[in-house]
Amino acid sequence: MIRLARPDDGAALAAIYAPAVDHTPASFEFTAPDGEDMARRIEHTLPQRPWLVAERDGAVLGYAYAGQHRERAGYQWDVNVSVYIGRAWHRRGVGRALY
Repeated sequence: MIRLARPDDGAALAAIYAPAVDHTPASFEFTAPDGEDMARRIEHTLPQRPWLVAERDGAVLGYAYAGQHRERAGYQWDVNVSVYIGRAWHRRGVGRALY
């Protein structure tokens, strides 16, 4: 199931994101955010752009969100898209479903 993210998803999303921060060059962050920080990011993003969660039987498998590309008015519809999938769910179509 694909649904809108909720702030209470923060801890699950932080757990999925942490390996990308800690072990790959995929993220431009130096320290992985915790669940509270992820909850704040969800709350900040949702009023203007989507933040989606892939879920199965109550477990979060991955997520995708759209972030602001640039601040100028002419870019209002341009977004950067990020997708992160839990390791156990790689190569199973979760990312494709989120896109």
